[in-house]
Amino acid sequence: MVNYWIFAFSEYSDFAIGSAEELFNRVARDKRWRLGRNAQNRLQTRKGDQVIFLKTGGQEFLADAVLDSELQSPCDGEIFRFVLLSNLHQWANPLPIKMLVKRLSFQKQKSQTQCYFQMAIRRITKTDYENLLAQANT
Repeated sequence: MVNYWIFAFSEYSDFAIGSAEELFNRVARDKRWRLGRNAQNRLQTRKGDQVIFLKTGGQEFLADAVLDSELQSPCDGEIFRFVLLSNLHQWANPLPIKMLVKRLSFQKQKSQTQCYFQMAIRRITKTDYENLLAQANT
């Protein structure tokens, strides 16, 4: 069974890299998403799961990918566990979350223009995933 996720990240969420753009450029290059040891839902991720990436600082969705591995142990010299990515598509135009708040089932306060992401890995429905992809491709 395929799971659908939002992987959220923010400025300086990886102190060795810096800005969110630098962090995501490394992800695109390495095809790895690093996960902190306390990241909720990290143990529920599976190869084949579908992911959408959210930059929380700007509250915008900016890419999608498929998980190409189960959760991996840190490589030599690293402290973070990771999942491998395939079919990573960076969207030509980031998608502001405020345009979609009313259509996302996990957003309970439909009158707000921002979403609060306490978790770095949030499970979403297939419908939410497909709606986000459809909006990204328009």
